[in-house]
Amino acid sequence: MRILFVLWMFFILLLPYIVSAIIATIIIGIIKTKAIKSKTVKTLIVLSIVFFICFILINIKKEKPDDSYLKMNEINVEQSLIGLSKEEVISLLGKPEVKENEDENTIFTYNAGSIGKGLFLFNKAILFDCYYTYDFEVVFNENNQVESTNMRCIP
Repeated sequence: MRILFVLWMFFILLLPYIVSAIIATIIIGIIKTKAIKSKTVKTLIVLSIVFFICFILINIKKEKPDDSYLKMNEINVEQSLIGLSKEEVISLLGKPEVKENEDENTIFTYNAGSIGKGLFLFNKAILFDCYYTYDFEVVFNENNQVESTNMRCIP
């Protein structure tokens, strides 16, 4: 069973090279064929194949964040909450999942969504599909105003 797993992983690692060899063979076959006499038609077929391959490669993603992650990450990057009061944060983001008090600071924690890691083709996982969940933390100072925000991955 372990041998099959090792062979499968070896195959997966070599898959891009295998597909490239097959595509190159098809393109060379089209160029060398005598059945298609027009060089223009041959060129159009080859360009169509290359365009299709580029289209597929552009749409392969290694990460797929959900909408919640995108929203919370944008807020964190722009630091748009700094200076707001607790009531203003609650009106924007809703009630926090966790509310902690550390010394004189208060920390609100929100679910910040997740990021899918693996290979995605048009938002459909095709290989190594796993998700990492994130929390969004809003830290308030002693005056109950937002001091900082941060995102953290939940193991």
